[in-house]
Amino acid sequence: MQSNKNHSWIQRLENWVLPPVGKGRHALLSTIPADLDDVLLAELDFWQQGCPRCAMPGTSHHVCGDCLAHPHFVDSTQALLVFNDAAKQMIHGLKYQGELFWVRVFAELMAQRITAEKVDALIAVPLHPNRLVERGFNQAYEVAKRLSKHYGVPLIDAGVIRQIDTPHQTLLDKQQRQRNLKAAFLVDNAALSSMQKVVLIDDVMTTGATLEQLAKTLKQAYPQLQVEAWVLAKAV
Repeated sequence: MQSNKNHSWIQRLENWVLPPVGKGRHALLSTIPADLDDVLLAELDFWQQGCPRCAMPGTSHHVCGDCLAHPHFVDSTQALLVFNDAAKQMIHGLKYQGELFWVRVFAELMAQRITAEKVDALIAVPLHPNRLVERGFNQAYEVAKRLSKHYGVPLIDAGVIRQIDTPHQTLLDKQQRQRNLKAAFLVDNAALSSMQKVVLIDDVMTTGATLEQLAKTLKQAYPQLQVEAWVLAKAV
């Protein structure tokens, strides 16, 4: 058992330092961030401006009907990609196969396309400690670290806790996800009391339930906060 654990950590280290190279069209071509195979780039569907609150496309930059009809705790959302098959392979490679070189790629692409306006801090959507031990890293946090350096804003990594180990949400609908996430987060960081705007970093936004619950928890503790979300991909 110990040998398997050691091998797992060694593999993660190798994926940080030496990205796999024999992966055909999904390989990195060099050490330059975001220098991707042309075929993969052609398959990526970069998100275009849609609803400024939930990032749903097709609203011509206006707030969509769902956001007008229902109160939202996330004030605005920016996404890097539409969650198509190519984006899914990249994100799942990072999350489930430990392909940590994708962190650099995602951060580089987001830095090129995401607009940061009057942001006081970044907050990566936290994992429960059990999930963190299982995976070995929080993919949102790893991307957020690089974005923090790029934009020159602090990354808050204390006092924002996932206190409930919620089941996987992949097969749940919006209402089930909302019930699943009730009271999932705990926020207690005095630095937030003097801030006006924070950005939540997550990988995939499906229904937005996770981001909404964390934003709700933040605003209940610090009502002055404006909460924006940046995600690697938006499911449509």
